[in-house]
Amino acid sequence: MKKLGLLFILAAAVIASVIFTRFKSTQEPFTLEWRKITLQSYDEMKPTFELLQTIFVEAFLPLIKPDVYKYDARFANIPADKKSVVDQKIIEGITKSLQSAWFKKMDKLHAYLQDKHLPAAYLAIAKDSQNKALGFSLFMEEPIKDNIGSRILNITQGSLERISQDHQVNDEVYVSLLSVDPGIQKKGVGKALLFSVLDHCPHIKTMYLTTSAGDSNKNTQAFYEHVGFTRILTGIFTSSGEESDYEQAGKIVYLYKRP
Repeated sequence: MKKLGLLFILAAAVIASVIFTRFKSTQEPFTLEWRKITLQSYDEMKPTFELLQTIFVEAFLPLIKPDVYKYDARFANIPADKKSVVDQKIIEGITKSLQSAWFKKMDKLHAYLQDKHLPAAYLAIAKDSQNKALGFSLFMEEPIKDNIGSRILNITQGSLERISQDHQVNDEVYVSLLSVDPGIQKKGVGKALLFSVLDHCPHIKTMYLTTSAGDSNKNTQAFYEHVGFTRILTGIFTSSGEESDYEQAGKIVYLYKRP
């Protein structure tokens, strides 16, 4: 009877398309929740998407803010008595732009699922012992040739040689988003989220992603290289229609091959 009960629990978890895995960071344990996103499950996952939007904004705001001060001449010589007001306005502007970018990404995901452009999409969510979301990663089964090869305008470093020439390849996954609460970064959460797709999708052989080539993004670039990703090219891309107003066109493409 005990074995029968255990089998029933496992079957229910599979049917719900939610899988939980426990990890232990340097501070406290966290759980990874794994979900497959389908057109049928998209609507019921909207509350989850809204919750994760906050983490997305909090994770990317500190990366964008320095560039606003660096590249916008209007903020070069702000009087001391105006700095706090200007800073708040900048934060509000970045926040609104990131929120808009988030909704564009979710709309694009829905459209891709609707027209069957994506064979599958997946969401990994890290949660603490209080069930609070700490970070997440969004994966899309989209061939690198379709995504990167079709949008590159100018390559400033590297080449397209490592991009698959097989248009029908079905073992590649795009890391569309990786966001971790700034307060829990450098604790192993990001790495666990990133590589969760290889644990749950045995058919996936290659992960790829893009990230800003800007100097303010050096820590992110170092993270990907530290966990085993290889920089294959840097270049200028056409807009995917989902970027924030502050996102730069210069991007680095990283690739990871399953050993």
